[in-house]
Amino acid sequence: MVYLTVKGAYGADTFPGWRLVAVLNVEKRFETHDLAAAWYCSKSLALPSNCIVEGNPPKPLELTNGHPPAEIRARFPIASEPERAIRLWDAGYRQRVAKWPVFLICNTVLLDLHAPPQIVESDLLAVFGRIPGTLTPPLITRGRLDDLIQAARHR
Repeated sequence: MVYLTVKGAYGADTFPGWRLVAVLNVEKRFETHDLAAAWYCSKSLALPSNCIVEGNPPKPLELTNGHPPAEIRARFPIASEPERAIRLWDAGYRQRVAKWPVFLICNTVLLDLHAPPQIVESDLLAVFGRIPGTLTPPLITRGRLDDLIQAARHR
């Protein structure tokens, strides 16, 4: 899976482009979070916090990024009611899991949340021969993915 920002000028960019934030390799796919939790338990591994199942409570606010979604922040002062904020935040995740129950276990190939490398149109044209759609992206070969990562690293 490849995560790109929307096209724009970020930070000190002199021209717009995309930022290559992450590349993840899917190692295992489970149709539900419960099946994923059973697999983790069978391996005596701790459940990750994004495995939304009974018995795996959300982390306290101080172990998060501290910024619940805007609709929660608008309702009350988060600092005065952190447990309530977490409850509401977690409820949103539970709704997502009910709608999209698949759980993926991934390895990180590339991750840069602070200063991800820029991808420009010429990079995409060189790798794909066109600017691919990003909302419903196409499958790409491992070779093209490697070329995209190389282009980003050399910018």
